[in-house]
Amino acid sequence: MNNQAHGVEKQATAIAHAFFWSVAGRHQACVEQLERISDVVPNQVWLTLCFEPLLFGLSFFGSYAREPYTALEQALFIARFETATRWLVATILFDPKDLAFAPSQIPSVQIAQPARRRYVLTKGHERALAPFSRWCEVRQRQFQGQSDPQSNSGRLLRELKTDLAKDAYHCPESVLRVFAQGVVSEACRIRDEAASRFKGIISIDRLERAG
Repeated sequence: MNNQAHGVEKQATAIAHAFFWSVAGRHQACVEQLERISDVVPNQVWLTLCFEPLLFGLSFFGSYAREPYTALEQALFIARFETATRWLVATILFDPKDLAFAPSQIPSVQIAQPARRRYVLTKGHERALAPFSRWCEVRQRQFQGQSDPQSNSGRLLRELKTDLAKDAYHCPESVLRVFAQGVVSEACRIRDEAASRFKGIISIDRLERAG
């Protein structure tokens, strides 16, 4: 049971890191494009373009966990995924030494890699996380269900448009559409790769038990 729980946590950690950095790359490209169009991208808009995809990821991968895992394992997966995401938001986005994303990478989901055992957040990190935490509380179950990519990207696009309208920021829909589609496409890639690796691990485990 302990080995299985550790495996669940390792996968949740790997997926959280892979998705976060895929969002980082898409986010950076989107912001740079908007800067070319309107010169200045307000901080609130910068955060909106970051938070919405991450909120989508929390629900999207929470739904993914329902398939391979038991209810108890799913709860463990979601808890670790949320913890890892919060740690990444706090330390990458809100590190006082660097308020921008680090150089973006879009890694594969390497489940075999050792997972980070502890995610330590200071009181300063927790204060910095407050806006993201509020978004999570309000919109936690927005993307429930395993919808098709087109439906998911459509939902994400609508939420981005709504949020940016509240920010009183005009953003070309074409830019947001490409951003939303890219985020969802990467989420599906990461999910499918994780599912394939999980099936491989289960098959090996069954062969070892049969042997």
